This record gives sequence, structure tokens and C-alpha cells, in this order.
Amino acid sequence: MVLGTVAAVTFLASGPAPNDALVMVDATDSMQAKSEQLQKRFDQLERQGVRPIIVTTHGFGVDPYGDPANLLNSLKRVQPTGGATSVYVFSDFDCETPAYDAENPDGWKQLGELVQNRHLRLFLGSVGYEPSNELQQMAAKSRGGSMPPLEGIGQTRAGGGTVRGIVRDASTGGAVPRVAVSIGPVTTMTDADGRYALTNVPFGTQDLKFSATQFLPRSSAVEVASCRLVEEDIWLPPQMEKGEVRITLNWKRDANHYPTDLDMHFIGTKGAPLDQDPFQRQVDFHLLYKTKDDFRPAAWLELDAQQANPPAETIHLAHLPPDSYELRICDYAGDNQRTDWIALSRAVVNVFHDDGRQESFPAPPGTGRSWTVFRIDGATGTITPVNTYSTGDKWPGCISGG
Repeated sequence: MVLGTVAAVTFLASGPAPNDALVMVDATDSMQAKSEQLQKRFDQLERQGVRPIIVTTHGFGVDPYGDPANLLNSLKRVQPTGGATSVYVFSDFDCETPAYDAENPDGWKQLGELVQNRHLRLFLGSVGYEPSNELQQMAAKSRGGSMPPLEGIGQTRAGGGTVRGIVRDASTGGAVPRVAVSIGPVTTMTDADGRYALTNVPFGTQDLKFSATQFLPRSSAVEVASCRLVEEDIWLPPQMEKGEVRITLNWKRDANHYPTDLDMHFIGTKGAPLDQDPFQRQVDFHLLYKTKDDFRPAAWLELDAQQANPPAETIHLAHLPPDSYELRICDYAGDNQRTDWIALSRAVVNVFHDDGRQESFPAPPGTGRSWTVFRIDGATGTITPVNTYSTGDKWPGCISGG
């Protein structure tokens, strides 16, 4: 999703102007700087008998699974009237392009279908830049078109990007307020809902840092670029007793909500060598969603948040017997019978130690519905990366029907 600034005015197209209009106003700093000029347009509507109802939106986004207040998702909530509805969009169009959200191309398609199926007449008010040809064609096809630009508004794009997201507790899934979030000198605090937003962040690869009382510090590398809103949700691990470890799994779903279900499996291998599958032997330590509390106090599945965005699982290790163990990630559903969802989802496993150390294991390129991430020595805590895929595995609890 990108940081195009948007305000939209919606009212019935046919007959006299109705008494009410839905006004969607982007919450970004650049749009707020234009509030005086926008208010003049709203006042003009009121003089025509239209009483605007103000609704806050977040950018010119068309990510179906993104911000519920982006342009696409806001328009989805406009109730069909049985006739044509006019949608007036005022934007600087600086960053608008049909392909701006490369990870969610389906959103642009959904916008076109929404305009067509709900009989929306799309009118575009240029504010500094011309809309893309594709968007102008969509407006013309809807029997809408272009409007005169707002007066006195030119290019106002800031010299930096925006990074925002939600901070959640990796052990409970709840929002974490009052987390200090920073990229260099740019700092903020999360609100009561765990939300944060950093604006005017320098472009390039940046180190996003999180710290809060009673939680271990976390950091994440983010790529900040012009015309792109970075959304980085973080699961923050609480502090632990000496010798304890937390392992988290996160991944991203595509526009079709795939992959639907990735699972962590923590398996006692009884010293099986790396080239031998532990399930060829008798396994009596297999921690997964079915056995999440069976191995307390040695280890337990602390969080299984499949419906969260992004989804997450957390395993808590406390008093492991001195055996060998391995961590596997299983693509349980295998959506559309594909075998590359783990890699496509940009799954990442993070290991958090009691002293604040963090080890990250991003899913490597490749195919396979089972990803063996690492081995861990229960006696010393030493982690040995493996990072291999297997396509043919069908072991207990992994792969639908297995």
C-alpha cells in the first residue's frame, strides 16, 4: 500500500442533490495540510444542500486484506442504493498507479468490479498530479470523469516515507500500549490499541526498533521508499526466566488469503542424524497444535493466532530434557495443491533468548510443504540451522489427511 492522499465525496448521481454525502478524508499528514482547501469544497457542497458526513480513511490503498479504512475497503461499505452513486475522489495522485501494491494486484481488479457492480460513477479531482491513464479510463467507463483541481494546492509530498503497524504480545496476542518505536531520531509510542505510525522516515533500508517495560526489545529491517506505505506489525515477546526461549512464526497471506494455515512442529529426534527423518524412529516428543499443552513444563504452544494479520504462532521452551530437537514448519492446507507457499509467504521464524538475543530464520527460496528450520540441543541450547524443504512428507499432524 502507498501513501497517496485521498478524500472522496459520495452522493446519489441522479435527481436533485441529496441531503447527505459520505466524505472520506485521508488521515495522512499531507492531506491534513490541505484541510482548508478541502473544507471550501465541502462548504460548496453544503450550499448545494448536501450535508457531508466525515469518515476518516487511510490512503489511496486497494489492499483487500490491508487497512480496513483504505479506499477500497471504505468503498466496499458504501451501501448500494439501487441506482447510480457518484464517488468524488480528491487526491494528489503523486503515487497512484494500478500496480503500486505489487503484493495485492487483486485489489485493483476488485476496485474496478466494485465500480461496475455497484454502479459507482467515479469522478477524479486532480491535486497537483494527473491520475494514471488506467484510473482515468476507469472513471470514464463509469460515466464519471475529471473535475477541476482544488485551487491553491500543489505538490506537498514530504521527503520521507511512513511506517506504521500494530504491536502485539507474542504470548497472548493482545495489543501492547506504550511501546517505544523508533527509526533513528524518528520516534513515537504505541497507543492504547498497540498502533504506531512513524512519518518522514528517511528512504532506504532502516532499522525499526521496539522496546517496552516487561518485554524483550525487538528490531526489524524495513525498506522505506517513495510512494510506499510500509506496514510492519510486530509480535513482542515478554521477558523470560533464565534459560527460557520463545520461538515465533509469522507469515503473510496473499490477496486470496493464501497460505491459509502454516503450523510449527517441535519434535524430539532422539539424536537422529540430520540426514535421517526422525519419524522413521519412534517419536514421543511432538509439540504441535493438537498437543499444545501435553509437554509442560518443558515446552508448550503459547499462541496460535491463525486469524490474526499477520498470523502467528509462539512456542515457549522452559525445561527441555537434554535430547536433540528440530523445528519444522508445515503447510497444512497446501492451497491449490501448490508446494511453494512457505517460500512465497515470506515466512520467518524468530528465536528470542532470555538475554535479549534474537535469531531470525527467513524461509529460503524453494518448494516443499515441510520446512525443517533448525536443530536445537536441549542440553546446551545450541541451534544448528538446517533450512531444507521436503515435498513428499506426510507425517502425523502435517498436511491435510496426514
